[in-house]
Amino acid sequence: MTPSASSEYCPFYLVFGEDMNLPFGVNLIPREDLNKNLKTHIDNILDNLKIAKAIATENLNHAQQKQKTNYYKRTELPKFEVNDQILMFTPKVPVEYSSKLYKKQDGPFYIVDKGSNYMYKLRKCSDHELLKNLPRPVQSQLQPQQEAQQPPIDDDDDDDDNDINPKDQNEDQEYPIDRFIRSRTA
Repeated sequence: MTPSASSEYCPFYLVFGEDMNLPFGVNLIPREDLNKNLKTHIDNILDNLKIAKAIATENLNHAQQKQKTNYYKRTELPKFEVNDQILMFTPKVPVEYSSKLYKKQDGPFYIVDKGSNYMYKLRKCSDHELLKNLPRPVQSQLQPQQEAQQPPIDDDDDDDDNDINPKDQNEDQEYPIDRFIRSRTA
């Protein structure tokens, strides 16, 4: 079996204290410990298990510390203040909607109070209703509300006289018929 990346041991070895006997290993490799006493064999397996579990827990702790440092390298603490407008990421899509067309964020909300451990009390911007039973927001769930950009206002009203409606332009023209594609008699 393949060893785990974090414990560096096969799960079978951590449970049973020896490598798994595969069908080709049983037939080809002769057993060296067939003539041993049963008690010494069990003691050897238990000793191997204790050593393997101790090494596996050390490897797991080391791997967890490594994952923790890598996680904190890429994360930032939220920088939201009171009265900031935010959007909340909502991955769950109702049954009657398609996940492609459903909006990914709820909101906008504004922050009423900032508590410890980056807990926020939020109110809806539309009706100022306080959100209740709000789980602790993860950094990736809250995003700052971007101000909607207004399209630029065109102050040139001089060329309104020259605008021609396409329908008006083509109404007076006649076009000759080159050929009939299908003809039906009515």
